[in-house]
Amino acid sequence: NRVVALALQAMWREVLPELTVTLINKEFRVLLAEARSGQFDGMIRSSWVADFNDPMQFLNVLGTGAPANSSAFSDSRFDTLLMAANATDQPSRRASSLRAAEQIAAEQVPVIPLYYFVSKHLVSKRVQGWQDNPLDSHYSRYLSIETVPARDRP
Repeated sequence: NRVVALALQAMWREVLPELTVTLINKEFRVLLAEARSGQFDGMIRSSWVADFNDPMQFLNVLGTGAPANSSAFSDSRFDTLLMAANATDQPSRRASSLRAAEQIAAEQVPVIPLYYFVSKHLVSKRVQGWQDNPLDSHYSRYLSIETVPARDRP
Protein backbone atom coordinates (compact mmCIF):
# COMPACT_ATOMS: atom_id res chain seq x y z
CA ASN A 1 0.00 0.00 0.00
CA ARG A 2 2.81 2.39 0.84
CA VAL A 3 4.46 1.94 -2.57
CA VAL A 4 1.16 2.66 -4.34
CA ALA A 5 0.56 5.73 -2.15
CA LEU A 6 4.06 7.08 -2.81
CA ALA A 7 3.62 6.58 -6.56
CA LEU A 8 0.27 8.42 -6.53
CA GLN A 9 1.72 11.22 -4.44
CA ALA A 10 4.57 11.70 -6.93
CA MET A 11 2.26 11.60 -9.98
CA TRP A 12 -0.21 14.05 -8.45
CA ARG A 13 2.64 16.38 -7.43
CA GLU A 14 3.81 16.37 -11.06
CA VAL A 15 0.45 17.15 -12.70
CA LEU A 16 -1.10 19.19 -9.85
CA PRO A 17 1.77 21.12 -8.22
CA GLU A 18 -0.68 23.24 -6.21
CA LEU A 19 -2.03 20.11 -4.51
CA THR A 20 -0.43 19.09 -1.21
CA VAL A 21 -0.66 15.36 -0.56
CA THR A 22 0.21 14.09 2.90
CA LEU A 23 0.41 10.36 3.49
CA ILE A 24 -0.82 9.06 6.83
CA ASN A 25 -0.40 5.45 7.96
CA LYS A 26 -3.00 4.12 10.37
CA GLU A 27 -3.67 0.86 12.11
CA PHE A 28 -6.12 -1.12 10.00
CA ARG A 29 -8.83 -1.24 12.71
CA VAL A 30 -8.64 2.56 13.10
CA LEU A 31 -8.85 3.06 9.33
CA LEU A 32 -11.90 0.79 9.08
CA ALA A 33 -13.65 2.60 11.93
CA GLU A 34 -13.00 5.98 10.31
CA ALA A 35 -14.14 4.72 6.91
CA ARG A 36 -17.37 3.27 8.33
CA SER A 37 -18.18 6.41 10.28
CA GLY A 38 -17.16 8.83 7.52
CA GLN A 39 -14.90 10.59 10.03
CA PHE A 40 -11.96 11.29 7.75
CA ASP A 41 -10.79 14.13 5.60
CA GLY A 42 -9.24 13.03 2.35
CA MET A 43 -8.94 9.69 0.61
CA ILE A 44 -8.70 6.11 1.79
CA ARG A 45 -6.97 3.40 -0.21
CA SER A 46 -8.90 0.19 -0.01
CA SER A 47 -9.60 -2.85 -2.13
CA TRP A 48 -12.56 -4.99 -2.96
CA VAL A 49 -12.55 -8.51 -4.36
CA ALA A 50 -15.66 -10.08 -5.85
CA ASP A 51 -16.80 -13.48 -4.58
CA PHE A 52 -18.15 -14.36 -8.01
CA ASN A 53 -18.13 -12.90 -11.51
CA ASP A 54 -20.96 -10.36 -11.45
CA PRO A 55 -20.88 -6.54 -11.72
CA MET A 56 -23.27 -6.30 -8.77
CA GLN A 57 -20.36 -7.39 -6.56
CA PHE A 58 -18.77 -3.98 -7.14
CA LEU A 59 -21.83 -1.79 -7.75
CA ASN A 60 -23.55 -2.83 -4.49
CA VAL A 61 -20.65 -1.30 -2.56
CA LEU A 62 -21.73 2.14 -3.80
CA GLY A 63 -25.41 1.80 -2.86
CA THR A 64 -26.78 4.36 -0.42
CA GLY A 65 -26.19 3.07 3.09
CA ALA A 66 -24.16 0.04 2.01
CA PRO A 67 -21.86 -1.00 4.88
CA ALA A 68 -18.72 -0.88 2.70
CA ASN A 69 -19.63 2.48 1.10
CA SER A 70 -16.92 4.55 2.79
CA SER A 71 -17.22 7.14 0.00
CA ALA A 72 -20.74 7.99 1.28
CA PHE A 73 -21.80 8.04 -2.37
CA SER A 74 -25.56 8.41 -2.67
CA ASP A 75 -27.58 8.81 -5.83
CA SER A 76 -31.27 7.93 -6.04
CA ARG A 77 -31.06 7.09 -9.78
CA PHE A 78 -28.15 4.72 -9.08
CA ASP A 79 -30.05 3.04 -6.23
CA THR A 80 -33.18 2.69 -8.38
CA LEU A 81 -31.15 1.01 -11.14
CA LEU A 82 -29.61 -1.45 -8.65
CA MET A 83 -33.07 -2.30 -7.32
CA ALA A 84 -34.35 -2.79 -10.88
CA ALA A 85 -31.44 -5.11 -11.66
CA ASN A 86 -32.17 -7.15 -8.54
CA ALA A 87 -35.91 -7.29 -9.27
CA THR A 88 -35.79 -8.68 -12.81
CA ASP A 89 -35.25 -12.21 -13.99
CA GLN A 90 -34.50 -11.09 -17.55
CA PRO A 91 -30.72 -11.08 -18.18
CA SER A 92 -30.85 -8.35 -20.85
CA ARG A 93 -32.92 -6.01 -18.66
CA ARG A 94 -30.63 -6.69 -15.69
CA ALA A 95 -27.51 -5.99 -17.78
CA SER A 96 -29.02 -2.75 -19.07
CA SER A 97 -29.78 -1.54 -15.52
CA LEU A 98 -26.28 -2.44 -14.34
CA ARG A 99 -24.67 -0.66 -17.31
CA ALA A 100 -26.68 2.48 -16.58
CA ALA A 101 -25.75 2.34 -12.87
CA GLU A 102 -22.09 1.87 -13.78
CA GLN A 103 -22.29 4.93 -16.05
CA ILE A 104 -23.62 7.06 -13.18
CA ALA A 105 -20.80 5.89 -10.92
CA ALA A 106 -18.23 6.57 -13.66
CA GLU A 107 -19.56 10.11 -14.16
CA GLN A 108 -19.65 10.99 -10.46
CA VAL A 109 -16.36 9.26 -9.55
CA PRO A 110 -16.94 8.31 -5.91
CA VAL A 111 -14.05 5.87 -6.25
CA ILE A 112 -10.88 5.84 -8.32
CA PRO A 113 -10.06 2.38 -9.68
CA LEU A 114 -6.26 2.15 -9.71
CA TYR A 115 -5.52 -1.43 -10.62
CA TYR A 116 -6.94 -4.91 -10.70
CA PHE A 117 -5.57 -7.89 -8.84
CA VAL A 118 -4.21 -10.59 -11.08
CA SER A 119 -2.75 -14.01 -10.50
CA LYS A 120 -0.92 -16.40 -12.74
CA HIS A 121 -0.58 -20.11 -12.19
CA LEU A 122 1.25 -22.71 -14.21
CA VAL A 123 -0.83 -25.82 -13.64
CA SER A 124 -0.05 -29.18 -15.21
CA LYS A 125 -2.81 -30.79 -17.24
CA ARG A 126 -2.41 -33.75 -14.88
CA VAL A 127 -3.83 -31.70 -12.01
CA GLN A 128 -7.54 -32.46 -11.70
CA GLY A 129 -10.05 -30.24 -9.89
CA TRP A 130 -8.26 -26.93 -10.49
CA GLN A 131 -10.66 -24.12 -11.35
CA ASP A 132 -9.87 -20.44 -11.67
CA ASN A 133 -12.05 -18.30 -9.43
CA PRO A 134 -12.25 -14.62 -8.44
CA LEU A 135 -10.91 -15.21 -4.92
CA ASP A 136 -7.96 -17.25 -6.22
CA SER A 137 -8.72 -19.97 -3.64
CA HIS A 138 -7.64 -23.49 -4.49
CA TYR A 139 -8.26 -26.02 -1.74
CA SER A 140 -6.08 -29.09 -1.91
CA ARG A 141 -8.99 -31.35 -0.90
CA TYR A 142 -10.46 -30.76 -4.37
CA LEU A 143 -7.22 -31.41 -6.24
CA SER A 144 -5.71 -34.65 -7.42
CA ILE A 145 -2.99 -35.79 -9.78
CA GLU A 146 -3.88 -37.89 -12.77
CA THR A 147 -1.54 -40.89 -12.63
CA VAL A 148 -1.91 -41.95 -16.26
CA PRO A 149 -1.28 -39.12 -18.74
CA ALA A 150 -4.22 -38.61 -21.12
CA ARG A 151 -2.03 -39.29 -24.16
CA ASP A 152 -1.27 -42.83 -22.84
CA ARG A 153 -4.92 -43.81 -22.28
CA PRO A 154 -6.63 -46.14 -24.75
